[in-house]
Amino acid sequence: MRQNLLDAGCSRSQADTILSLYSAGRMEEAKQWLLRHRCFLMEELHADQRRLDCLDYLLRNMDKEERMPSQ
Repeated sequence: MRQNLLDAGCSRSQADTILSLYSAGRMEEAKQWLLRHRCFLMEELHADQRRLDCLDYLLRNMDKEERMPSQ
């Protein structure tokens, strides 16, 4: 479980906290930690998607310029 948390991008201290809560039977608190980390990852994903969209826009415009006949 620890390795899975680390693979999911949790810091060592986050993983330790979640594992401690889980081991103590405090499932709701452990789940809240996981949900917060999931939200953080989703925000990063959306930011990365916006950056990719910007690059795609530039690439499309460059392709259009290449296809236009020079005057």
